[in-house]
Amino acid sequence: MDLSLRKTDLQDALAGLRPFFQGMKSNAGRLLVKLSHGDGELAVTATDGIGWLKFQRKSMAVNAAPVEVLAQWPEMKRALSRTGGGAVTFLHTHGDALEMSVGDGRGVEKIALEPMSSWTDAPKVALETAEFKEDFTDKLAKAVHFADEDGAREPLKGVLVEPGWMVATNGRRLVRFPVELGLKGSFVISRCGVLESGLLKGAGEIGVSADPARVCVKAGDWTFDAPLIKAKYPSYMQVIPAKEGLGNKVVFSQQDAKRIGEAMSQSASKSWGHMEPVFVLREEKGVVVIRDDAKFTAVVEARAEVTGMKEGETLAIDRRTLLDAFKLGFRTILFSSTGSPMVAVGDGQGDLTLMPLTQADPAKVKGVVETWRREHGGKQEETISTTNNEPIKQEVKMHEFKPQGVEKQNEASKNEEREKTVEGLRVIGTEKAVETFDDLLEFVTELKAAMGQIKDMVNALPSKVRDVRRGVKDKERDYENARVAIMQLRKVSGF
Repeated sequence: MDLSLRKTDLQDALAGLRPFFQGMKSNAGRLLVKLSHGDGELAVTATDGIGWLKFQRKSMAVNAAPVEVLAQWPEMKRALSRTGGGAVTFLHTHGDALEMSVGDGRGVEKIALEPMSSWTDAPKVALETAEFKEDFTDKLAKAVHFADEDGAREPLKGVLVEPGWMVATNGRRLVRFPVELGLKGSFVISRCGVLESGLLKGAGEIGVSADPARVCVKAGDWTFDAPLIKAKYPSYMQVIPAKEGLGNKVVFSQQDAKRIGEAMSQSASKSWGHMEPVFVLREEKGVVVIRDDAKFTAVVEARAEVTGMKEGETLAIDRRTLLDAFKLGFRTILFSSTGSPMVAVGDGQGDLTLMPLTQADPAKVKGVVETWRREHGGKQEETISTTNNEPIKQEVKMHEFKPQGVEKQNEASKNEEREKTVEGLRVIGTEKAVETFDDLLEFVTELKAAMGQIKDMVNALPSKVRDVRRGVKDKERDYENARVAIMQLRKVSGF
């Protein structure tokens, strides 16, 4: 086989496969890439044995005969990165290897080929299909960022697509975008590197199968085929407050949102088990946004438009959620009280429902601002610094979304009453408090410790088995020695 391909085509294909294979190094033996060319079209398909990602683009070839080769993803990626400059990639099969060179043919790289019998095509199933506009993939890439990453609730690890809406939540914040596909049912697409990377762009087609539960998305040069999450998605509408009952409002300008994002971009932890509180303090001329923890201090004064919120009151929001809201263009925060669920909206479509953190002492929050102003001479600017000062004393808890009565959603005027009745977000009609995230985190920590002990016991098992075997062999040897001694004794004694 002799092929001549545009190097950019092969680079685009292999670069696009990177998010698909992300985090699969331990399973490298199954990361296969099939390169085929026929009728002037290049196709590069990858699989991990569960999902498939295919790249197709019109290209050029020295010969017109259809060809197929199969190789390991790491090998093919490494070979292309080592080749020299040039616009054309030359491929030549030589025995059980694929030779790759670029430009003038110098610096040939060899790739070990796999037998074609190792390849498995994506399952062929009957799909209900629908076309989508280019904003669908854009919303999907945004929504998947809000799906759960490492929780135990399987449905929350994906994005719900249903007639009218696209929804994602990790139990502490919930984003939704209006969508209309024309499909009858709903389905949940798993969070994965392909969706997070934004690789799927533009208008295209989506196909869904109920049995087996699979989804196939075609957009641009790419086709993505993967299993769906089968578990039922929880009813989410009950946790979104009726906007008509949200009388308080804070509106940040685009410039202030940018300044806050720049001042508070440093992350203290990637884990959702570690909350990073940001306080929004109401003042006469707007608000002050404060971050003060063990690692960072940042203060930003913003002339935000404020409605309803009293001077001296504070909102407590997780830093990542606030910045993510700004990235989506949601700069207006609506709420009925400082301890109630909030809804962030913007000029575009969709909204973000978020739970507040437990409030800190307003006097201590104000004290941080006054100290900062004294140290900075009253300058209207933000600062970030590592500090050894004592952080704001507070009990940081992130409430989780819990179902409330559906009928309450139609009674916007009762939002305030409901929040007072369900302090700490208790389930209406019960006396039992909803388990907080801190309680869950403590349980997970204990579970991990128990799993660690089990792992140590399992690791110690082979050693114990060897000890038992050694003991058995020792007993067998003693028995044999005793038997021989008895036989010799009988022989000597004449028995």
